[in-house]
Amino acid sequence: AAKALMYRNIGSAIVEAKAGGMTAEEYGKKLGRQWFPVWDNNPGFEQLVNFSIWSWAALTDEVKILEQSADKVVYLVPSLSRELEEAPLLESFSIEDMVAFFDGMMSEIAAHLGFSMKMTWGDEGMKAIMTR
Repeated sequence: AAKALMYRNIGSAIVEAKAGGMTAEEYGKKLGRQWFPVWDNNPGFEQLVNFSIWSWAALTDEVKILEQSADKVVYLVPSLSRELEEAPLLESFSIEDMVAFFDGMMSEIAAHLGFSMKMTWGDEGMKAIMTR
């Protein structure tokens, strides 16, 4: 129930941002910038990777590490939310919007710290690539 509430709240915020002319990714980047001061206290690549994987492990049923080295981590989340994947909760909101939002937020934080991150949605689920 808590996961569904979180996804619904994020979905509502994305719909509102889109109504105001922003994309889900732009809205995510805006929120990511708000978190810069927090991340300035934890600027390491390992901290960012651990936070990202831990977050998805807490929110989903499975996170698969596909590749891992000191400079690159690739992971897959096969399903974010069956409810969101099967039917949009709100008009003008989709699972792709959710991934674009998280991609915008986390890629903005990663870039601020001097790293890169890209999240995409595909047939296998959400794939994230993080590089130093």
